[in-house]
Amino acid sequence: MPQLIGNRNVAPVLSISALVLISIYIVLSLEIIHRGSLALLGATVIVSAAIGFGALQPEESLDFIIEEAIGFNTIGLLLGMMVIVAILGETGVIYWVGTYYDTIG
Repeated sequence: MPQLIGNRNVAPVLSISALVLISIYIVLSLEIIHRGSLALLGATVIVSAAIGFGALQPEESLDFIIEEAIGFNTIGLLLGMMVIVAILGETGVIYWVGTYYDTIG
């Protein structure tokens, strides 16, 4: 990795994270493994590498994840939007809007 960006000092965790991200995109595009399983695998590898190289302390990581890394407002917004789309999909509103705009456009 350092050869690709010049001879800059790059942390090993960053190199591993970049390789994991690229490999996840490749496997995701080939649809070999389910998306959820692949995301969980990638997250596990990156967190394990961060703990292994000392970039993340195991005893502080859970507190950091719960208090700082998770945006509960964003999760709530996404959950609410998913519920609304699921309800609208079951009632046929999304189909009606699609066919209505298809006939006038």
